[in-house]
Amino acid sequence: MSKRLIFALVLMVIGAAGLSGCDPVRTCEPDMLVRPVPTSPEWNDLVDPSSVVLEWIYPDLCRPETFLVNLYRDADRSDRVLTDRVDGMETTWSPEYSLDSASQYWWTVHPEVGDSTYSAADVFSFRTGPLCDPEDLVSPVLISPIGGEHFVRSEDVLTWEWPSSTCIPGAYAIEVSADPDFSDHSLFRSSRGPTRHIRDAPAATQLWWRVIPIGDVDRGEPSATETFFTDPSCSSDSVLVPPTLLTPVGGEIVTTSEPLFDWEYSGICAPVGFDFRIGIGSEFWPPVHEISYMDGAFTSYSMPEPLEDCRTYS
Repeated sequence: MSKRLIFALVLMVIGAAGLSGCDPVRTCEPDMLVRPVPTSPEWNDLVDPSSVVLEWIYPDLCRPETFLVNLYRDADRSDRVLTDRVDGMETTWSPEYSLDSASQYWWTVHPEVGDSTYSAADVFSFRTGPLCDPEDLVSPVLISPIGGEHFVRSEDVLTWEWPSSTCIPGAYAIEVSADPDFSDHSLFRSSRGPTRHIRDAPAATQLWWRVIPIGDVDRGEPSATETFFTDPSCSSDSVLVPPTLLTPVGGEIVTTSEPLFDWEYSGICAPVGFDFRIGIGSEFWPPVHEISYMDGAFTSYSMPEPLEDCRTYS
């Protein structure tokens, strides 16, 4: 075989190898788009607000034309603060400017081809520093549930806000209890972010909760205490049971003209509200004060105006 023929065959082999290694990546058809998988930052990771890098992987052989990245300030994604696009071959994104310090962010990434955007997305969250020193820990603000609201255990989450814009806690202690003095610790939890599920809470139960910020070790001041009822809600009057009056009862003498009335409720479902009355005599007549409240199942009530002294009420 001549040297010229051998050289030509070698070139053909090299050319074939080069062509097989340079096949262009196939662009996805719109109906082939799939959900990207966020990888970094991990859930509620703490990052430097001046050097945020979001990363994901695209679990398919084809590639979208672009990725749409959305950044939000709330978990329900109603407050979008930034949106941007990157080439479909990229799997990272960084904002052009520094984000706010001591803040919580949520983000999503969506593949796109032409006018088609894959709308479903995993929602990930991260926090921006710096961490608080012990003396900078303040009380969180409870958002939901509050005021005897109903809480659907399979769907709802405990939600609160961190009110400082200078630093952020390392974590939160979430104290949930069936006792208003928090003596029952069975539902105590922790979280690095401002939300927490409690799917294992008992059904049709009144619970109290509060949140305490934590530094590296030190605990800050707790939030105010709020109360709520777990599902299911009572669907008809026939399943309601009488509340148990706690105080004042049994002819108890109160020393304030604006007493606090406490009761408890225990049934197979949670009431949706209450009807509170104070009267003179066993028939509650004439009524001194009455109120119907249907937006929460409170178990205490404070008189909005003073009662007359030296009277017997029922």
